[in-house]
Amino acid sequence: MKKIYQNALLLIIALLCSQSMMAQPPIAFLVNSPISSSTGPDDYGEPVDFGPMPLVTMELNGDLAWGYGPSADGTTTDSLGCMPLDTDLTGKFALIRRGGCGFSLKIYNAQEAGAAACIICNHLNQDPPDGNEIVGMLGGDSINAVTIPAIFLSFNQCDQFLSYVDAGDAVNVSLKPQTFYDPVAAYAYHTPLEQVFTYENIEVNLVNADVAAVTGVEVTATVTDPSGNATPLTTIVDLEAGQDSIVTLPPYDPTELGEYTVNYTNTLNSDVLERKFVITDYTFAHDNGNVDGGIGPSEEQFAEAALKYQTGALYFPGENGGVATHATFGISNAAAVYTGDAESDVIRVRVFQADADGDGQVDLASSFTDLENNVVGFVDYVMTGQEGADQLLVVEFDEPVQLDADGAYYLYLGYDGTLAGSGVSVDFLRTSNELYVGNYTPLELDALYSGWNGSTIVNRLNLDGFDPTSVGFEAVALDKNQVNVFPNPAQEFVSMNITLNDLAEEVIVRITNTSGQLVESKTINNVQEGTYNFNTSSYAAGTYFMNVYTPEGFRSKVFVVAK
Repeated sequence: MKKIYQNALLLIIALLCSQSMMAQPPIAFLVNSPISSSTGPDDYGEPVDFGPMPLVTMELNGDLAWGYGPSADGTTTDSLGCMPLDTDLTGKFALIRRGGCGFSLKIYNAQEAGAAACIICNHLNQDPPDGNEIVGMLGGDSINAVTIPAIFLSFNQCDQFLSYVDAGDAVNVSLKPQTFYDPVAAYAYHTPLEQVFTYENIEVNLVNADVAAVTGVEVTATVTDPSGNATPLTTIVDLEAGQDSIVTLPPYDPTELGEYTVNYTNTLNSDVLERKFVITDYTFAHDNGNVDGGIGPSEEQFAEAALKYQTGALYFPGENGGVATHATFGISNAAAVYTGDAESDVIRVRVFQADADGDGQVDLASSFTDLENNVVGFVDYVMTGQEGADQLLVVEFDEPVQLDADGAYYLYLGYDGTLAGSGVSVDFLRTSNELYVGNYTPLELDALYSGWNGSTIVNRLNLDGFDPTSVGFEAVALDKNQVNVFPNPAQEFVSMNITLNDLAEEVIVRITNTSGQLVESKTINNVQEGTYNFNTSSYAAGTYFMNVYTPEGFRSKVFVVAK
C-alpha cells in the first residue's frame, strides 16, 4: 500500500511539472467589494507554457477595469486584448475576454497599458451551457515578455462581478499568496468501513513568508468523528525564511460510520482550513456528494484528444479486500450527445487492477492503455438520451469483482465519440475539487492529467451489500444468465446464447478489444432465443468484450481468444 501510494505521488509530481495547470505558488483571487468572494488556486486557470506567473509574495490589490482596444481588423473596439489597448489601466486589474488570439498576447497588451494584473473572463457559455469551464492558458505571442500575474476565470465566476463593473461601480479585488494551503485528510472522500485503514498521510502545506527563520511552529489537525469526539493531531516544525513545507501530521484510525471533519491550524498565522471525509457501508468515492452539473472537454479539446474522453479514480480496498458489484456515475448532457445508435452511445466502465504484477508500483504511467491487460471488471452502459442533468446512474458489473487485500484498483469511465461524429463529448457529473495526494483521479485527453482543475468527477465503486435503488436510477440490464458466451477461452469460434422474454426485431452484438476498438459488429433480426456463432480465427490472442444490445436491456460478457 505504502509503495503504491508513493508511486502515485511521484507520478502526480511529474504530471504537475509537465502538463498541469498548477505550475506556480498557490494564490487566491479575492473580490473584496462591493461583494465578497474567494476563488482558491484549484479553481482558476493559469499559464501553461509561458511564465510561470510572476511570484506574488505580498497581497496585490486593485480595481477591475475593462481593457478596451481596436479589434483585430481595426473596424470596431472590443475587450479581447488582441491589439494594443486604448485604455489606461495603470494600477488596475485588467479584464480581458477569451478568444481571438493567444493568452500571452492579451496579458502583454494589458501589461503595456499599465495593468498590475490581468483577469481573463470566459465569456463563451458553451452550447449546451457550461458556465464552470476553466482552461489552462496556452501561450503564443509575447510568451517571454509577460511580467504581470494573470488568471483565467469561468463564465459563472466572472458573472458574479461583471454587472458591477459594467454599472460603473468600483470592484476591488486581490491576489493573495497562500501561506497555509492544500490540506489532505484521506485517500478517498468516501471509504467503506471494512476497507478503511490507518490514515498515515494527513498533511498540509505551510509557508514561512517572513524574512527570518522560525522555530517551534505548532501545526494541528483536529479530527472530529461522527459522534462529536475531537482528536488533535499535532506536530512541531522549524521553517527557514521563505520555506514552503509539507507538514505531515500523526496518523489517525477512523472507527465508525459517518462524516468526519478535520480542522487545520498553526501558530504561525491565524488561517484555519477544513477537510471532510466519510466512512460508508459499501461505497468508495472521491466526490464530496454535492453534485453540481457536469464537466467535459470543449469541442477543441475533444478533437485534440481524438474524440476520446477517459477518466478514472484510484481506490485501495485495505487489508480486508472486498467484492465490487456496481459502479455509479452520471452524464449531465446525455440529451445533447445521444444519437440513438447503440454502438455510438456507449460509456465504457472498467475496473483495472492498478498493480497487476504486484511490484508495489501503479502501472498507469502515460495512458490508460498501460492498463488494458489489467481488466478485472467491466460493463458497458448505453445511453437512453433521457438521463437527467444531475441523475446518478448505477450499473452492475457483468460478474462480481474480487478486490485483493492491500491491492489498488482504478474505476474507469470512457467515452469514444468517433462513431457519433458530432465532435461533442459527454460531460460526466462533477463536484467541486477534492484534494488527495497522488494521481488518484487521472484524466486522459491529449495527455494524462491529474484530474480536472477545480472539479472532481462522480466516480463511485460500490461493494457487495450495496443497494442500487438507494442512490438513483439503476440502468436496465439483462440478467447475467440471459446471455452466455462459450467456449471460453475460444480459438476458432465463439458462440453466444441468448434468451429474451419477447421477440426482438433487432439485437446488436458488438465485440471490442481491451482498448475499446471495434473488432466486429453484427445485427441479428427476429431474436428471442438462440445460439449464434462468431468466427474468431482471425482475432489476435487476447481479451475481448461481447456487448449485446436488445430492447429489453444490455449485457456485456468477456471472453479470451487463445492461439
